[in-house]
Amino acid sequence: MKQGYQGALATDYYGRALPKHDHGSYNFERYTDLQSRLFKGFKEIYQRQVNLKMLIRKITVVASDVMPAKEADWVQVSQQLDLFADFTQAETSKSRAHPAMPRAERAAQFMPFVALTGYEELLAQKAEVRSSQRILASDEQEVLDQALVQVKEDLPVKVRVNYYDWKKEKEVELIGTAGKVSELDQTLLVSGQKLDFGQFYRVEILK
Repeated sequence: MKQGYQGALATDYYGRALPKHDHGSYNFERYTDLQSRLFKGFKEIYQRQVNLKMLIRKITVVASDVMPAKEADWVQVSQQLDLFADFTQAETSKSRAHPAMPRAERAAQFMPFVALTGYEELLAQKAEVRSSQRILASDEQEVLDQALVQVKEDLPVKVRVNYYDWKKEKEVELIGTAGKVSELDQTLLVSGQKLDFGQFYRVEILK
């Protein structure tokens, strides 16, 4: 608010004026489950909608007009023809007499050669560890958000940070100099140590 924000405002539960929630959308040309295309759509929304002067508390991504992968294989896509296009490289039409193998079955053929054996188990273990982290109440989260905004305005500044250490599996305290706030990575750099916003319990500026 102190950095010249001129957008729409909304009033929260405590009567404070805060930037109004924003939203955007991206339309794909055709159905897809490619991570690269999905990320491209998300990135375009982010770059178009996000005010880089503001901190982000939460991003919600919703997909509409979805369908099972098996049905998407049969969706007909129209294309505008022109005199200069090279249609020799175009995809051939799918044969209903010999339908393509579903994605799940194609992926199963390569399962014995997966290099990251045990990767899913490792992710499950990490999820279990993080489940022991205390979840902040809404009023605590509001205080934390305001503190991060103030830290960003006063950089560099000495701070006391109480956060959950995922390796030690407990809450720890760190006192140091905050040097950078990254909205894109959702991290705060304190005395050379990069901390994720999701780890924080409390951030206090020391005079």
